[in-house]
Amino acid sequence: MLDKTLTLLTALLALLLLSIAARWLIDPSGTAQSFGFVLGDGLGRSTQIGDLAAFFSVAGGAALFGLFKRLAPYLYTAAALVGLTAIFRTAAWAAHDAAFASQAIIIEVITFVVFLWAGYLRR
Repeated sequence: MLDKTLTLLTALLALLLLSIAARWLIDPSGTAQSFGFVLGDGLGRSTQIGDLAAFFSVAGGAALFGLFKRLAPYLYTAAALVGLTAIFRTAAWAAHDAAFASQAIIIEVITFVVFLWAGYLRR
């Protein structure tokens, strides 16, 4: 029962990440606003859309692939991407006067733990 619940939660979180990637490609301006910033112009816009769509695609895709192929390294890769995001957000707050993004950090830490746990069970 616990494994089924963890599998479902992992899949839902991975699909959420993939949906965010798709949103970056479909509605970059609205997605940027939901993340608390304005979509840039020129090279900045290209960087925002390309980098963020790639990040969320790899995190979500690796998690789903690892989950259903029972390959822990892919789940660990997704966990590392999301976990490092929480760490780097905290560093941005501590060192660069960024707002402390507690809600995002909590979601990232939960996602990190879920992906790590799913990987552990699939090793």
